Amino acid sequence: MNNQKSLKQKIAELETQLAANAEQSKCCSNVSPLQLETARKIQQGLLPSHLPEVKNITVASFYAPQGKVGGDFYDIIITPRQKTAFLIFDVSGGGIAAALIGATVKMLFAMVMEKTDSPAQVFRTVNQRLKHLIKTEHYVTAFLAVFDRVSNRITYSQAGHPCAYLYRKSSGNLLPLTTRGFMLGQGDLPASIEFGESFVVMQPKDLLFLYTDGLTDVFCPEGAMYGSGRLCNSLIKHGENEPEQIISKVLDDQARFRNGIALRDDLALLLMRLEYLDPLLIQSGFFPEDRPQLRIISIRDEIDEVVSDILREMDRCGFSDDLIRKTKVSLLEMTINAINHGNRNDISKKVYVTYKVTAEMLKISITDEGEGFDYTNLPDPLKESNRIKSHGRGLFLVKKYMDIVEFNSTGNRILAIKKKG
Repeated sequence: MNNQKSLKQKIAELETQLAANAEQSKCCSNVSPLQLETARKIQQGLLPSHLPEVKNITVASFYAPQGKVGGDFYDIIITPRQKTAFLIFDVSGGGIAAALIGATVKMLFAMVMEKTDSPAQVFRTVNQRLKHLIKTEHYVTAFLAVFDRVSNRITYSQAGHPCAYLYRKSSGNLLPLTTRGFMLGQGDLPASIEFGESFVVMQPKDLLFLYTDGLTDVFCPEGAMYGSGRLCNSLIKHGENEPEQIISKVLDDQARFRNGIALRDDLALLLMRLEYLDPLLIQSGFFPEDRPQLRIISIRDEIDEVVSDILREMDRCGFSDDLIRKTKVSLLEMTINAINHGNRNDISKKVYVTYKVTAEMLKISITDEGEGFDYTNLPDPLKESNRIKSHGRGLFLVKKYMDIVEFNSTGNRILAIKKKG
């Protein structure tokens, strides 16, 4: 409840800022060079200076405003559910007015994604906020793709923006990623418009490519437009290269086509390549078709939020209060043991909590990065000779409260199931 209140407060603050930015943008026709330079530095600071590291993907990006500032933005967001979101968007009009609006829109996206990983739901929420706040003729187009490292599944949605492309390494083919959807914050469109959502599963060495229309809406001296067709040919031609090389070669192809004709719009590119399948799913005891949730923690202060999320899902699925209470005790014991005993309180090591709640059961796997232990040699705390021993009692309760409890061969992963019936 506190997290929800905090998020609402943050969004309210952003709405106030966006309203001020929109009002200020009306007066941006005459700005000094110093103001432009200040705006450029602010915008540059909002673009990721260091792209987040996810161990089985490689990311590359490029950004070039048409002037000192622009309305194109991109971001990579690690969500609380440990999914990686790739966002690119374009504020119409360009210049300092678009930059002012875009800066706040970027933060609004990040705030909304604290609560949901659904691209369509993110667009619905952001659109409803923007429609009441953008008082100028500006609007926003966007593409959002959310990558699940456990299932290698990308869920995506399109809001009036050029489609992203998926390059298949195995076939050399290019797949356009399209859904229904309209631009965000456009005053003439109803606030209740729906956004489509779809998904695709990536394989090793597949590429995800996002861009703004400044890449394709350029012309050669003869008047022809570069267009999506030439872009697709370039991606297929250079898809075997490293991500940074692919971006460089695509830009080179476009520059040769323009043959000296200047860029007329801002330009942003974002590319992700899946390097290999994350072994985490296999190690967790789940299967790809399970589509489990993943949370990663390293300190005890992070435990309560994860446990609360799991218990809320159990409550939504109709588990009784008694089952939820017993599960809570078990989850706390398992996660605390993983941090304290498995990782020996080393905050550089992670604990991976993989789980799935259905109407029939909770299945949860907790894996630490420690050396494991001999789970076959635990003292029975009910025996009189063991009553003064402190260890073994937590796992005794877990085995008593959960229906199924299993360890991997090394003892650094525990898999537990709690059935509803």
